[in-house]
Amino acid sequence: MTKRLFAGAAAAALMGLCASPAVAADASLNFRMFGVSADPSVDAFYAARQSAPVWLGAGQDGSAARDLIAILKRAQVEGLSEGPEIAAQAEAAMARAKNGDRTALVEADRLLSTGWVHYVQLLHRPAPGMTYAENGITPRTTSPQEILQLASAAPSLDAHLRTVADVNPLYASIRDAAFAQFQATGVRPDPRILASLEQTRVFPAKGRYVVVDAASARLMMVQDGQTVDSMKVIAG
Repeated sequence: MTKRLFAGAAAAALMGLCASPAVAADASLNFRMFGVSADPSVDAFYAARQSAPVWLGAGQDGSAARDLIAILKRAQVEGLSEGPEIAAQAEAAMARAKNGDRTALVEADRLLSTGWVHYVQLLHRPAPGMTYAENGITPRTTSPQEILQLASAAPSLDAHLRTVADVNPLYASIRDAAFAQFQATGVRPDPRILASLEQTRVFPAKGRYVVVDAASARLMMVQDGQTVDSMKVIAG
């Protein structure tokens, strides 16, 4: 079933929050979407700034670096299967940097930037099976340079990470529940959960909109990511 997302007075509308088997299968296939190989665009970004670090300024293991490592470790439930591997490699390089290996600091910072670029691009890709009725709400491809420039220019890098990674309250709640289950069981999330994440990440973080959950036959009125009212509807 094709989903259509509209902008306008209600800001957005989504039919069928619980994915059909076809959409769920697409989400499962996307579980291994990116590689850990070096990204020439990330290299070009660092070349333009004479290798100045983004995450590890003054050689310190800052809170932003720790937050990003936590995001990457969790990102496997969102579809970035190599997130934990990038995080582990960055942690190993940071440990070498603390022991006096100066080149390891540059390596760690670039690994973190590569992981962040892959993660943000995953969040911004179009949802499988979704038709966008208006160009203004169609997800826009963001270049690695733009992603890293936004991060490096943010007044608070920690706040920037949280805002981007949380997407919207509904997405964040599903993701956190999926990750908690994964930590408790070690079992990869159900494809239906991945499909729900694919769909809910297109919801805006702010504003008012309406969501129709076809599975429960309910219409939910949402404001700033919180459900403020709901009603039964006839779905089909």
